[in-house]
Amino acid sequence: MNYACTRLALQVVRRRGGGMRYWLIAMLSGIFTNLGQEFYRRLAVPYEDRQLARSGDVDLYAEYLAEIESG
Repeated sequence: MNYACTRLALQVVRRRGGGMRYWLIAMLSGIFTNLGQEFYRRLAVPYEDRQLARSGDVDLYAEYLAEIESG
């Protein structure tokens, strides 16, 4: 997957002006960042929430959250 995405990104660079430019690097980096965040938000978070409900949470989280809330 890494190989395929890298090839696709480099093809975009080639078609958008033939050379590496800062704005292309920024655009492609942003796209990959957003893609990773979207994947995590839509698939990993629901999975982790289900596992948390099934297995329970790390006990220290509750302690730290209580400290934060009491302030």
